[in-house]
Amino acid sequence: MDPQLSSSSELSKLVILPRIDEQALESIKLRSGHGIFIGNTRRYSLPFFLSFGDLMNPHIFITGITGSGKTYLAKSLMLKLYAILECIVIVIDFTGEYAELARLFSNGSSPTGEVEKRIEEGAECITYINLSKLEEQEKVDAAVGVLDIVARKMRRRGYREGNRRIFVVLDEAWKLIGRGGPLEVMIREGRKYGVGMVIASQLVGDIDAPFLSNMATVFVFRVQDKQSLEVLSKNYCLRPGQSDAIQNLEVGSCFVVQLNRSNIRDSFQISRVIGVRMRDLIRILMGEDMNVEITSEEFDGMVRRLCDDGHRREISTRAKEQGYLRLDGLVRDLILAGADRRKILKSLKEIGIDESDIADAFSSAVKGLGSLNE
Repeated sequence: MDPQLSSSSELSKLVILPRIDEQALESIKLRSGHGIFIGNTRRYSLPFFLSFGDLMNPHIFITGITGSGKTYLAKSLMLKLYAILECIVIVIDFTGEYAELARLFSNGSSPTGEVEKRIEEGAECITYINLSKLEEQEKVDAAVGVLDIVARKMRRRGYREGNRRIFVVLDEAWKLIGRGGPLEVMIREGRKYGVGMVIASQLVGDIDAPFLSNMATVFVFRVQDKQSLEVLSKNYCLRPGQSDAIQNLEVGSCFVVQLNRSNIRDSFQISRVIGVRMRDLIRILMGEDMNVEITSEEFDGMVRRLCDDGHRREISTRAKEQGYLRLDGLVRDLILAGADRRKILKSLKEIGIDESDIADAFSSAVKGLGSLNE
């Protein structure tokens, strides 16, 4: 798949994100004259657009407990920075959290050398670096190596009007903070070179205060750690009521704190972060906590290859209405539709289902159907 999709309509068909009040990318783009649309403010329900022109710098910090919406926003920003602001986006992933999204834009993880090439080419793109299979120290070393490439290329290209912005998305940034090196260089000097950081961390206490002071935009989802709340209150002059409210934010809702070039600080609450419309997903269940997710388009294509249109419509419609199918039930339906069993096996293996699970599903399906001709 071409990693440099040229139109928002193409992107909106491909994006898979958790469902939180989504909006079509085309609609967001139409409203994005002043930046990228994030959501509506809670008090006045006014649309908030993230724009970098008047800010102290383009750096973004996102914090919140697991499941609060922190990673959702980081993924959404990754896509919108690329598709709407046409930036060069580099994702450094310690855990593999972004792997599924990256698969939609390229063949998956890129070698670190690809970063330099993409910056030199200068075209909008997403370059994904998956470090999840490395040992902990290897992850840190590799991440520092990627940041070093960006920092060197940043300084070498200098600043010229019309240079495409570069954004680096980095989750679990606390692993690199306090080590000196390229991350601190980019935080201090990125603004003058058109380079921004999107940094996420669950605990604010893991982030040095001087580091936080260099983040012009901060998104705070639900936080309950006492030390993190104290750091936020001190660094961003939060009122007691705001600090209390942060502990009780609903999923997808966040506080935004911004600092502009005149050192004027603004803070407000977003009712719910607006993401990008996702494709429908169909979950194929295999047992306790075991499943494979496939898009409705991919599922429909798989069934089309296995049986006639009448049976395809029946099976696909039921799957879309329910949002899931049991693997043994799917196998049974395909057998009844006259699908070749070897082709069923091959198709299920291609979407990532283990042969032993497929064998169990066949056994259950055949038992349920009674005696069938082999």
